[in-house]
Amino acid sequence: MQLPRGKFRSIKKGVRLREILDDSRSSRLTCTCSFSSGPIHGILVFEEGVCILAKVQDRYGIPGWKEACSLADQVMDIAISDLDTAQIQLALEFNKKAYTGQRGRPPADRSEESRTGQKRHRERENDFIKITPARPIVSAQKSPLDQELISIDKDRESVTPRKEPGSTVARDSAGTHDDFDVFDETDLDDIERKMRKDCKTILKHLQLDHLTEK
Repeated sequence: MQLPRGKFRSIKKGVRLREILDDSRSSRLTCTCSFSSGPIHGILVFEEGVCILAKVQDRYGIPGWKEACSLADQVMDIAISDLDTAQIQLALEFNKKAYTGQRGRPPADRSEESRTGQKRHRERENDFIKITPARPIVSAQKSPLDQELISIDKDRESVTPRKEPGSTVARDSAGTHDDFDVFDETDLDDIERKMRKDCKTILKHLQLDHLTEK
């Protein structure tokens, strides 16, 4: 297996493998455990006392862990090194074939979770990108009120006819001539008689008929 170099803890010679397995479980060790005895050799990786990676002889993963358990009473030479959380993650990433499935999720799933987390982080960053508001566009068109006033003015212009200066003078002049023509054609004596008659009638109604000429 490809494993990071951990912090050396101890080397034990001529001990049963069972002792190390029990000690790792009870102490909740996070470490690598390399063992050998003659032609037998193997390596186990523990996370908080649980074996997560195993390789014994040419067996990986669960078969390798079962093989180690079957050798528990064998006397071995054992070397132990502590690992931290980051090193455990690296060990899982580079030794997927040796994963025992006894703790957490498979390395592939953990890697996928990491990529998903990074993607979600980028999406959250994009959500908080500030967008500079564009300046309001000043419209060259007139407001509805201005347009309505202009429409009213146009309607007034269309209804009210324009007066031509010359036409007014001409009509006034024509009317004056017509009045003179009427006076020319009327009998002035007849008008005078009618006016006198009307005056007498009015005085009579007002009981002032004594003022009339006899």
